[in-house]
Amino acid sequence: MLVLIIAFSPDELATQPAPLEDWSLLALWGIAIAGLLIAWRREMAGAAITFVALCLREVAWVLLKGRWLVNFLLVWALLLPPAILFVLARRQDPPPPPQSDLQKTHLPGPGALEGVVQTDC
Repeated sequence: MLVLIIAFSPDELATQPAPLEDWSLLALWGIAIAGLLIAWRREMAGAAITFVALCLREVAWVLLKGRWLVNFLLVWALLLPPAILFVLARRQDPPPPPQSDLQKTHLPGPGALEGVVQTDC
């Protein structure tokens, strides 16, 4: 929480507001973190979102600013290992068992017929 307060508090020495390109670059880091949250349910999709967001952010930084900073490797060191672990965890999951023809038919469940009145003919 303290990090968010520091990140979004206005700088008293700033003479102009932060440009939109800086906010969009910061948003790509947020998307990368959101990818890790998505990976809790969908390992491959979340890891892919994280990796793509990190790559897009670095390419956008170089295109917009004209240089690359080595300090960004710290963010990669924090976000990329969990994404890799999600990929490895997904690869170790056993494949789902094949369904038999009986399992493929959609029979009503145990509580599906509650409230249905049966009449004798």
